[in-house]
Amino acid sequence: MQPADTALTRMYNQPTQKLPNGQVVGLLYKNPIDCLWKTLKTEGALGWYKGIAKANFVPLRPCINLLFRNYGPLSANSTSHDYHADDE
Repeated sequence: MQPADTALTRMYNQPTQKLPNGQVVGLLYKNPIDCLWKTLKTEGALGWYKGIAKANFVPLRPCINLLFRNYGPLSANSTSHDYHADDE
């Protein structure tokens, strides 16, 4: 996740409070810039990239699993690799 994604995710998931006039406001951050600033102060710049591994690699797990599980059987039946070491 990029810093903007992290800030917006934190904005959406922050606790809120309903004011007497009916407006709903966040309790932690005023806006995305405020969120990025508070994250920088409390967690450092690496806090902006929190969740990058999950966002980029977890959706690929099923594909990688299928690839490695089926690579052996599929490559054993392939006719495009007819080269054998003992044919020389």
